[in-house]
Amino acid sequence: MKNISLICLTLCLFISTKILAAAPDKTINVSGSGAVSIAPSGYKVTLVFEGKGNEIAAINSKLEQQRATVVGFLLNSGVQERHIQSMQISVNPNYEHSPQGRLQRGFTVRREIQFTHNQISQYDAIIDGALQRGVNSINGFSLVVMDDNQAYTKALRLALANARSKAELIAQEFSVDLGEVVAISETSGNMPVPIMRSETFARDTPVSMPGERTITAHVNVSFAINQ
Repeated sequence: MKNISLICLTLCLFISTKILAAAPDKTINVSGSGAVSIAPSGYKVTLVFEGKGNEIAAINSKLEQQRATVVGFLLNSGVQERHIQSMQISVNPNYEHSPQGRLQRGFTVRREIQFTHNQISQYDAIIDGALQRGVNSINGFSLVVMDDNQAYTKALRLALANARSKAELIAQEFSVDLGEVVAISETSGNMPVPIMRSETFARDTPVSMPGERTITAHVNVSFAINQ
């Protein structure tokens, strides 16, 4: 039994020593970033319906009819069903001041439809059509990149190349050999950032321009230093 315990202890010490020997004790730690500019390919907007009354069910029934009409209009206008969210609803009591104090008088029901569409040139016609079908207000209009996965992949590759370039420069300046990657992490997600066009370009193009978005990626990478 003692011999078995001694063998197990020796084996554990051997494995621990191998792990410690394999782990690099000297590394070069760098960050890398990459960016790709891409023009917006669509827009996102929220349509708001509001109704007031004493019975929530009656108010919501009217708003539901308007919602169904507007959703049908959006679908007929080329907006894809998967790009429409129409289940948002909120209910708030209405209050008014009187000699008897603050009294509750009915309710305000709010319904929302949020959608994205890949035809930027049609935004005004679609918004006009929605307003004609009972929409009370428009919120959060913004230009978006409908499918930015490919752009982000390219930005991520640039970030990785940037990190390696930095590590190679550091290794060269300190006369050491750059080893393999021992750790890597992606430190940010897809972050579209608007950028301005040049003044000369702006003068030669129509007034209403979608501009561009810059898709960025960031990484942290650790390289071993070969002994």
